[in-house]
Amino acid sequence: VVVQMIEFSDVFFYIILAIVLFVIAMGIMNTLLMSVLERTREFGIMMALGTEPRQVLRIVIYESLALSAIGIVVGTILGIAVTAYYHNVGIDLTSLMQATEAIPGMTPILKPILIIGSLWWAAIALFATGAVTVILPSVLRTWNPSRLSGMSDKKIWPLLALGLITGGFWQAADAQIEVSGYYKNLLVSSRTLGFPAFLPATDYTVDLNRLHLELRGDLGENTVFNLQYDNEIFLGDYLKTKQFQAQKNIPLDTYLNLRSTYTDKQSVFGRHGFYRAYLDTRIGIADLRIGRQRVAWGSALFWSPVDILNPIDPTALERDRRTGVDAVVLDADYSDLSRVSVLYAVHASPVRPSTAVRWRTNKYGYDWGVTAGRFRNDDMAGIDLAGQIGKIGVRSELTRTKSPVDGFYTRFVLGADYTFLNTLTINGEFYFNGQGATDTSAYDFSRLLSGEIQSLAQRYLGLYLGYDITPLIKWKNYYINNLDDKSFFYAPEISYAITQNNELALGIQIYSGITGSEYGSFENMLYAQWQLFF
Repeated sequence: VVVQMIEFSDVFFYIILAIVLFVIAMGIMNTLLMSVLERTREFGIMMALGTEPRQVLRIVIYESLALSAIGIVVGTILGIAVTAYYHNVGIDLTSLMQATEAIPGMTPILKPILIIGSLWWAAIALFATGAVTVILPSVLRTWNPSRLSGMSDKKIWPLLALGLITGGFWQAADAQIEVSGYYKNLLVSSRTLGFPAFLPATDYTVDLNRLHLELRGDLGENTVFNLQYDNEIFLGDYLKTKQFQAQKNIPLDTYLNLRSTYTDKQSVFGRHGFYRAYLDTRIGIADLRIGRQRVAWGSALFWSPVDILNPIDPTALERDRRTGVDAVVLDADYSDLSRVSVLYAVHASPVRPSTAVRWRTNKYGYDWGVTAGRFRNDDMAGIDLAGQIGKIGVRSELTRTKSPVDGFYTRFVLGADYTFLNTLTINGEFYFNGQGATDTSAYDFSRLLSGEIQSLAQRYLGLYLGYDITPLIKWKNYYINNLDDKSFFYAPEISYAITQNNELALGIQIYSGITGSEYGSFENMLYAQWQLFF
């Protein structure tokens, strides 16, 4: 019986490992396929000086092999180090002994071991996987000399992650894997904006189809990983507009390019990549998280001056979607209710890395936070609090920023919410944005459309009203008033839970205001959304 259980465990483990290898390999290929545009001029000059296309191709392959070897070797060494650590410390299963007593030979302390025989063939498999995923896109994209490109030093990090994660998998004890996700179909009907770059303005429809997969697992007792993969296909006549052509080319503010386009036509546009990819490990009283992640430091609903790494777009159709940052975050809990966080995040050039410290505690029934650091090219310090006054929830954020573009400015938000017994929820926020302008002639719509800023004016009022009509039917309303130019935004939505994991939503976004005002410059939007969770 014991032998059969071990054999079954081994088979199941290698099946899961193969899935992990495949997902990570696709991420590496995505990154490398997007890297080909970085050195086109360099190789063009080399060929102009007499270098043959075969020699250029050979250079790219040698670079790819070198990066593959370095990344996988270093990652495997780190994986072995993690295994050696748990071999000495052990993985404590005392809390699960009732569930494991029925397993013959099971002890409360598991100690993974290194088996040299499996280590060699595992290392060969890792190198082969990494080499193929590196060389294949390099060869495909350098086969045509007119599209030659190379690789940057950024590309070693996906390979390093591949070696680290899989190296630990090959040698560590059984990892527990969870797979979840959703499929979303979002159909939108609207009109292109009337800005000169997008003319002629025209009505359009666009249909977004997204498959989102999330893979979570334990690498030992104190370490977990999280991989979230997106595959998106856009359909509709919106793809033919100048607005979409400009929108799809807006670069992400991330150091690693984990997203790539696999088809770009007037009838269909497809892209895929990693939405999140990080490793989280517990070291004593601290949590260390490395990779593409969401750093949520704010608590407001519409605007969050503290949440500067992943700022809220108050009119976004998908409010829960944030790009994330490539960062290393250390969270140390020095008491039950107090935490110190240290962050280092890298961004796309030429933006400077972000370095910040955040302290958070609970005093007098309120959560208090203090944040300070350099966020991209700006220096910022701020405080925030959240708590209850009776049955009313309150929150506030205040920041002071020094920017090379906007100079010194202050931002703050003050909000409150209340939920009635009949499930009616009311949320209100006042926002002052010292970065904005009071005169519409000073509005910078180019920065707004590129995502560099999220608001143009200085004073705003936001209201949210939600009500559960029945346990299956929910009604949501978002309202924003620009108090400076008197324009407003209103977005009602009604959703119906067809089944426990199957939801349908219908909504509209209404923009109104005079010509040149913030919300008067955008077009109304109708949408229907169907989402299936699994």
